Amino acid sequence: MKEKINFSIVKSVVIGFVLLIGFSILTYWLSSYVLGKNQIQSFVIKAGVFGPLVIILAKASTLIIAPLGGNPIYILAGVLYGFIPAVIYTFLGDLLGSAVSFLIARTFGRKIILKFIGKSMYGLIDKIYVVVGNWQSLVLAWFLGIVDIVNYAAGLTNISFFRYILLFIIFRPIGNVIFVSLTFFPQQSLKIKIIYLAGIVIYAIFSGVYMYRLYKKPK
Repeated sequence: MKEKINFSIVKSVVIGFVLLIGFSILTYWLSSYVLGKNQIQSFVIKAGVFGPLVIILAKASTLIIAPLGGNPIYILAGVLYGFIPAVIYTFLGDLLGSAVSFLIARTFGRKIILKFIGKSMYGLIDKIYVVVGNWQSLVLAWFLGIVDIVNYAAGLTNISFFRYILLFIIFRPIGNVIFVSLTFFPQQSLKIKIIYLAGIVIYAIFSGVYMYRLYKKPK
């Protein structure tokens, strides 16, 4: 049977990545031709330990307050600190934010969740709640741009906090690697850029299929 696609989701995902790549190009231009590497290095040195701390806390906050979009932070971290440190700092932020939002849901339940995710996202909690019944579905949901919602939904299930965090530590760094790597998109060869764009299209279609199937599930 041919899978149906939620094209509104596909459109949203593609637009999101286009904006993120545009942001990557803008930051590359600013860092290379306006600010310069020396000025950026000077800023990083002056910031000291507070620089990474700000990145970590900012990234965590985008998961705790679900409507916030945190993807540009991956790019900024990559520009300021380079690939590997940026992956580490953004992952620590994602880990912290996921742990906090999970514990909020587990401790306070549905009423308090509404204050963090907003009414527009609340209906999606019930849908995700059904999906995260096993760890494979949980991991899959993490890679579909709804990590914040998944964290809260998982907190309402019977999965243990330890298992949830362990799975996050094992699988989520893949997403951090991919998003931080977009920092260097403008510097890549045409072949690599085409591979990136093809991957985005495949990801968008997959997201559309997933969300269509998710909303077709009974309440």
